[in-house]
Amino acid sequence: MFKLFDDLYQYQSYLIDNEDFLELLDPHIGERSAMRISTSSTTIKDFWKPLEVEVFHNENTIDLPDMSTWQVGMIIMNQRAFEALGDLLSPFGEFLPVELLGKAGYLYHCTNIHHFSETEVTYQMHGDIYAGVTHLQFSENFDAHIVTGIHKVNSDMYCSEAVAKVIQDNKLTGLLLIKDLTVMAPY
Repeated sequence: MFKLFDDLYQYQSYLIDNEDFLELLDPHIGERSAMRISTSSTTIKDFWKPLEVEVFHNENTIDLPDMSTWQVGMIIMNQRAFEALGDLLSPFGEFLPVELLGKAGYLYHCTNIHHFSETEVTYQMHGDIYAGVTHLQFSENFDAHIVTGIHKVNSDMYCSEAVAKVIQDNKLTGLLLIKDLTVMAPY
């Protein structure tokens, strides 16, 4: 498994206006659920309407990525990334159409949520505060290609070796694939 991060030093990032997102979801699932959708298995495709994607200019970057995380559990991707990853990721979430710089794009919402058990994660403690993770490992029978993992310190997205291979083979840009699952931020 790999932990996913945006490649902030090489590429700009994609984002969706939070207010537009909440306005779209609120009438259907409520504001509180909408605010927590990134770590929820609730599907939203039945009432989804394409939202416009904006670009955030990370310092010293020029290039646009093929993919960019927007929130935990959500990846904005262009058509090229969708064509490469669509079949592999579909069983674990939903692809929602977005307008990406005047073209078709997708917001991938991972609905595959995994709450780590005490046997899968070891915490770094500072007194009685969970300060970090010193060991994290998925159980042997875990076989999902993508997942939003939740533990007492953080929530993150993880992908399988198969997804990483597709990203690398297709030279898809924008994401860092980190093998050390305990890394909080690789920057």
